[in-house]
Amino acid sequence: LDFLKDKKYMVKTLNCCHTFSLNTPETVEEARHISFEDFLKIILSLVHAWNNPLHHLVTELGTMKGTPDAILSRAKGIENLNSKLLESVNMILSTVHPGLKQNEKYPVWTDLASLQAADEERHFFALYKLLYCLRVDMYTIDLYLKHLRCVLVNGDICYSVEF
Repeated sequence: LDFLKDKKYMVKTLNCCHTFSLNTPETVEEARHISFEDFLKIILSLVHAWNNPLHHLVTELGTMKGTPDAILSRAKGIENLNSKLLESVNMILSTVHPGLKQNEKYPVWTDLASLQAADEERHFFALYKLLYCLRVDMYTIDLYLKHLRCVLVNGDICYSVEF
């Protein structure tokens, strides 16, 4: 896996997750100016963007020779939790804003060919990148959900520097 030694390649490649095109807040100040409803839409977009990649991850792991059952089970669990989170966010959004037309444009994951590549190095790097991006986005989603909970429960204190 020589690609792991090329730091420039790694930085360039790992700075292009399929969800990076979404306009998301990067600071508390930016978050302050986003409505509850719009925050839910951002979370929905992030979660929805992972449906296809997670499906293909589970499929690919299931066909890979030597994949431990625990890894496959974990991937299936993540896919299932993502589906449940998507349902929950959709339910909250429809409660907050009944009749809201949902955005049907979500970031598209385009690395399927790499994930299915016969070239082992390309294949494993696609897996690595997919899991790296998943980790980044799940952390972001968790942070956004905690932010929304804080705003609902504690109000403006969530925007203070001390918080």
